[in-house]
Amino acid sequence: MRYWWASQGRNYQHAASQRRLWTCPPANGGSLRSRELIKELTPGDLVFHYANKELRVLSEVTASWVPWQRPENHPPKPGEHDDGWLVTTDPWYMNLEIPLGVLQEVLEHGSPSPLNKNGMPVRKFLSELNPGDAALLLSLIGAEADRSETQAEPDQDRVWSGGTTSALREKLARSEQAALRGHLLAGATHGTCNLCGRDLPSELLVAAHIVPRHRLTDDERRELSRIAMLACALGCDALFEHGYIAVDTTGTVRDFTGSGSLDASVHAKDIAGQRCDAHTPATAGRFAEHYAQAQYRRQESSPPR
Repeated sequence: MRYWWASQGRNYQHAASQRRLWTCPPANGGSLRSRELIKELTPGDLVFHYANKELRVLSEVTASWVPWQRPENHPPKPGEHDDGWLVTTDPWYMNLEIPLGVLQEVLEHGSPSPLNKNGMPVRKFLSELNPGDAALLLSLIGAEADRSETQAEPDQDRVWSGGTTSALREKLARSEQAALRGHLLAGATHGTCNLCGRDLPSELLVAAHIVPRHRLTDDERRELSRIAMLACALGCDALFEHGYIAVDTTGTVRDFTGSGSLDASVHAKDIAGQRCDAHTPATAGRFAEHYAQAQYRRQESSPPR
């Protein structure tokens, strides 16, 4: 895992919301190392997006680069062509507003830092961050990993073990799961599975995203009434997550197990035809998206029942 600093202009909001980084060779077909670094980004790397004198977004790389034509909201500079490179990302923190003055106090000055010796951002599209600087930025954002990983003896250099991504992912998952459970259960010790209808202790209910979390923007993840439901840990959560059951446009649970999943189909058959109470005008779009994906996954299986 590596850490990157991306210097962006006015298009940073479009790039973050559309989950991508894009660049192209410089004018007149030359070569520029800071742009070609995009080819070194790999899944799991973290990117700190800097724009307008502030650190604005933290994202994770989800796929390596592919050739890509210039997207909208990337006006070309004189002499640039439209053939470029695209990397997809998953924004974890958006709308950050950490000012340059604070960054100057935290980051090292001078190469290879993204700040020059005077503490001003270098004019490079991508710069690689050393693990120590990355750890300090994560701390500023509030995504600090286990401090034992960065503490060193007084006479030793600061080191970083590289455990940030998993620690940050777990922290985000815990905080979002707690918020969703609080919204869906409202403090109750029992609740109803929205798929099978069983009344169960809250420990056996999962705050389940209707569509995978990584498909939601940061703003959408905050719309708790539109993105989740209660699914039991006795089978419904896993069957729904993997597309073995889905909810159609009428709010009815449908069985997509097909003929090749006999064990999985036992529970799916039992609840097929049930009304999903979580299907409302607010959630209908997400359920339709999940249903279409389930159809695609099971297109070689039997029709839904």
